Amino acid sequence: MSNELLTTDAEVRLVNAKADVFARLVNPTFFLEATRESGYKGTGEAVAELVDNSIQAKASDIHVFVEEQDDFDKDIWVYVLDNGIGMDAATLSVAPQFGGSTRFGNREGMGRFGMGLPNASVSQCRRFEVYSKKPGGELLYCYLDLDEVQQGKEPENGFMTPRAVRAIPLPTELSHLAFDNGTLVIWKKSDRLDSKNVDALRKRLAGFLGQAFRNYIYVDKDEIGNERAARRIFVNGQAVRAFDPLFLDPRAEYSGAEEKGSDTFPIPIPGQPDKFSDVTVRFSLLPIEWKKQLTGKEKSIRRITGKTASKGFCIVRSGREVAVTDRYFIKGTTSKDGEELEGRIMTDDAWWRC
Repeated sequence: MSNELLTTDAEVRLVNAKADVFARLVNPTFFLEATRESGYKGTGEAVAELVDNSIQAKASDIHVFVEEQDDFDKDIWVYVLDNGIGMDAATLSVAPQFGGSTRFGNREGMGRFGMGLPNASVSQCRRFEVYSKKPGGELLYCYLDLDEVQQGKEPENGFMTPRAVRAIPLPTELSHLAFDNGTLVIWKKSDRLDSKNVDALRKRLAGFLGQAFRNYIYVDKDEIGNERAARRIFVNGQAVRAFDPLFLDPRAEYSGAEEKGSDTFPIPIPGQPDKFSDVTVRFSLLPIEWKKQLTGKEKSIRRITGKTASKGFCIVRSGREVAVTDRYFIKGTTSKDGEELEGRIMTDDAWWRC
């Protein structure tokens, strides 16, 4: 019986060795195109995935740069550069893979499954390139191009496989930065960005990142009074300012709200009924004077009202805002015929935060 099983296993290994198992399991072209619909709500969320990687790589400075390319039919390229620990060839070889990760299942950071870099990238562009260097190591490069896969073109040197290169291709505005170690990701053939206007995109990214990573870019003082930030994030050379949607933290760009309650609830961990994780809920109420005194433009600038306002529940994990949910699950709104409906966001909802 054991010999029969061994023979069967050997036959399976032989078949797998002679055939491209992945090609039989997944159609690469259809898979990549379907993966582009991976649930990112916009460019900000996708860029934030790369910033997550930079933070997990212990980067102190993260530069996001958006630039229109005159030589490539006005294509907009997005650069994300950090000074983290970088990747060696073994790590970089799995970085562009979907599910490829040396930290698979690791709960210490914000990502767990290694889908962030490729998923986020192809959700916004058809080609992404990665350059990475460890301290004292070689500068390595690899890329993934959806058009090459779709059209069956002969790939360039570096397709999904690291190769050594001499220089890192930075835009002129970032060329002064020393690159002793770290990672650079470049999005090209960017066909799904939130805006084709570089200035508008830059402003959106700065606002989104300032809110999502506020707890990482707050400026504190150390033991001897020197100001410092845990992380510095830049968009087109300008430092991103921390934005607190609850308007409670005096270190944020705007503050002055009143905290109306805070409580912590132990929540059972799914699949581990004997273990709990604490979830803290905080509420704030914005000053009524703002409603009376601020102009409509000022309210929009402070993101109290308007398209960029956070009129939902801000969900934060590991210090990083991962979502702003709608309030549609709040009950209490009543229709004309007396039917209780799910809650709807009203104008006054902009003045309380959670």
